Amino acid sequence: MIIFLLCLFCSASFWLFIKLSRDERITFVQPIKIINISSENVLSDLSHSAVRFTLQAPGIRLLLTQFLHTGDTLMLDATQMGYTERNRELWHYMPANDIRRYLARLPLMEGAIVSVAPDTLFARFLFASEKKVPVWFAGSISFAPMFGQKDSLRLYPDSVTVRGPGHIVDTLTAIRTKNVQLQQISQSVIREVALENPAFTKGLSLGTTQVSLEIPIVELKEATFVLPISIRRTDTAQRPDANILIFPAQASVRVFAPVEHLQELSDEDFEVFVHCPIETPVSGNRLQVFVKNRSAFVRIGNMNPQFVEFVISE
Repeated sequence: MIIFLLCLFCSASFWLFIKLSRDERITFVQPIKIINISSENVLSDLSHSAVRFTLQAPGIRLLLTQFLHTGDTLMLDATQMGYTERNRELWHYMPANDIRRYLARLPLMEGAIVSVAPDTLFARFLFASEKKVPVWFAGSISFAPMFGQKDSLRLYPDSVTVRGPGHIVDTLTAIRTKNVQLQQISQSVIREVALENPAFTKGLSLGTTQVSLEIPIVELKEATFVLPISIRRTDTAQRPDANILIFPAQASVRVFAPVEHLQELSDEDFEVFVHCPIETPVSGNRLQVFVKNRSAFVRIGNMNPQFVEFVISE
């Protein structure tokens, strides 16, 4: 039995040795990047983001290459590219033979490169334009009960330099952050937020890829204001204010605000109003009461009454 197993092992080893000694083929995918681009230009379009090539070598070498192959980015020199007209535009190109030479310089690349795809790599370079634009916050924020903002949210830096093709840069008015969702927060926020590149694949680059977001959060305190109800007349078909009497003529407004803002609030920070009725009587002779908040960091709790009755005098 031992002799049989020994013979079986030797046979398997001999077969594997013969198999690994024969030439085999295997396909690799290599990411590419164009380097040494003129400072006056920017890469706007690239026909392919990677090259696919087939390597032929003895099986043992291919096995080693496949195991140690890191897939590092293949750097292609822009100054070594030719140029041609394509779709009435000037494009640079690199044929498969030139790509082969770059592939052959890769470490552990032993064997014959039998095929490369694409057969020609095309790249379009455009004159670069540059300017500074503001950074805008994108996302939504909600607060836990009795908590709110103490001050405006802040982004550091609040602007970023963009560089890319002129026809893209000229249309940019701002760069937004990636969508941020902050729900039911009850403490101040300080975090890094990534920026959204709206034209990354078209050669647009940002001076920084992220900014610092700060949102000061504090506990809110409660206050109540008793305010007169005014009448808004926004249409010529509405009756003059003097001919309308509303009951009651005041409303109680409950608000929440940070302590430091609460101490500064006054009646002038709010407006309670109804819309003047038109000639056709309103059903039920009731008008809805609205409140306008002129302070950014004050939250309206509730208001009483929400409807008032009115009388039109002749």
